[in-house]
Amino acid sequence: MGEFLFSSEGSFMDIKIIENITFDVSLRRILIRMGYSAREEIPEEEYAFVEQNLAEMLALCVPKIATAELDVEKMADGKIFLEENISFRSTSLLRTLGNSVRVMIYAATIGSAVERMSARFSEDGKYKLSLLWDSFGSEAAEVLAQKISLMANQRAKMKRMRITSRYSPGYGDLDVMENRKIIELLDADKIGMKCEDSGMLLPRKSTTGIIGYRRID
Repeated sequence: MGEFLFSSEGSFMDIKIIENITFDVSLRRILIRMGYSAREEIPEEEYAFVEQNLAEMLALCVPKIATAELDVEKMADGKIFLEENISFRSTSLLRTLGNSVRVMIYAATIGSAVERMSARFSEDGKYKLSLLWDSFGSEAAEVLAQKISLMANQRAKMKRMRITSRYSPGYGDLDVMENRKIIELLDADKIGMKCEDSGMLLPRKSTTGIIGYRRID
């Protein structure tokens, strides 16, 4: 898939950095993010509008992923305890992970160029183009996260395991401030990611999350 992976040196755990990632983004999904209903027929001229900008938007994406896998030591008192003295408090995360014995923690970004272009179009009064670029960025970030799930699923199959769904800070009762813990854990500044004091991620079109590995009974 044209991807380049290397391990971070000097880290207390094995952090994988993946770059040069290729992916496709659905025109329809972009248009739905722009405000169209998933149930309605979208005019062909709207598809053409997105398609004529798609190559430039994809060219400005710089997708990068950082991941690490850690064993689950125990789940108790509404917290999950991982190796390397790492823990997360969230009953909803525990429900998602269930009887997972290992987790993948990830951070992913498409870079900041797309959001800068969206802001520039907004400043110039080109609001539809601004919305298009913002919607594309959101969908591209989601597609990148989906690729992480596929990658985790491939690894799980090799170990005769299955994965859980992705779970991210800000969902349920998993505090958005846990983004800071994940960013620091993965040395995600190496892929250009930071966490604001509010817990929000920079660049904006970025995600973090946790995926569980369950044994197949």
